[in-house]
Amino acid sequence: AIAHIRAMEQHLQFDDTNVVVNILPIDHITPLLTLHIRAVITGAAQVQVDTAAFISNPFIWFDVLQKYGGTHTFSPNFAFKLITDQLALNPGRHWDLSGVKYFKNGGELVSYDVAKAFLNMTEIFGAGEHTFQPAYGLTEASGAITATTGFNDSQVFHLKKGTLTNRPVKTTAADPE
Repeated sequence: AIAHIRAMEQHLQFDDTNVVVNILPIDHITPLLTLHIRAVITGAAQVQVDTAAFISNPFIWFDVLQKYGGTHTFSPNFAFKLITDQLALNPGRHWDLSGVKYFKNGGELVSYDVAKAFLNMTEIFGAGEHTFQPAYGLTEASGAITATTGFNDSQVFHLKKGTLTNRPVKTTAADPE
């Protein structure tokens, strides 16, 4: 776990000037390792948000990121979907998220459509493609085992349904069949 944290420090330029914001239960491997233990080791500040508070009011995530100058945060895809749904229903809201270095998305399937909606809706707040970090991990491997620093269409491959058993056939998001 310590080697993982040290490698991620270098990969993400993570140090004691960062502020992590966690909206998940601390006993989930990613908040525990990627946010809490990494912050303890590096001396970074932490803000723990009650998960039930987030579920009932997804905007608390952005409120806390802005208020405390959050630089790193994580959630599975469901939270990105919750917040984009709320942003669609409340288009007048605004936050300054320009200080966020990474919105890590992992722990479940990263949905292309949700990621694109999140980026489209938060770009006005200062969160661009460079801040979105899709990741794949295994609990057995103590968290993320692969991640990218940024997200754009050049990194996404769409494959036609049913082609994985023979030869994968590339397609577009608009034509999955």
